[in-house]
Amino acid sequence: MARALFNDGVEKALDTLNRQFHFVSVAVDSSLDDNGSDQDFSREVWSELSSASGTKMPNKMNEAIATQVIEDTLVPVLRLEK
Repeated sequence: MARALFNDGVEKALDTLNRQFHFVSVAVDSSLDDNGSDQDFSREVWSELSSASGTKMPNKMNEAIATQVIEDTLVPVLRLEK
C-alpha cells in the first residue's frame, strides 16, 4: 500500500521499520528470559536495546531504518490535515 500511495523507497523503509520492531520485540523477550549463560549474546542484545536512537551515536538499528526517507515523504502529507 505504501508503494501505491508514495513510492518504493517508502515501502522498503517501512518494511525495514517493521522488521526492526520485530527485532526489538524478540530482543526484549530474550533479555527477559536471559539467565546470563551466553554473555556475548546478552551484551549484544543489551547494546542494541540501550543505544539511544535520538543521538548521533550510530547503532545497527538506526543504520538499517531509513528514517529520513520516511520523514521526508510522510511528514509533509501528515501536516496537510488540520
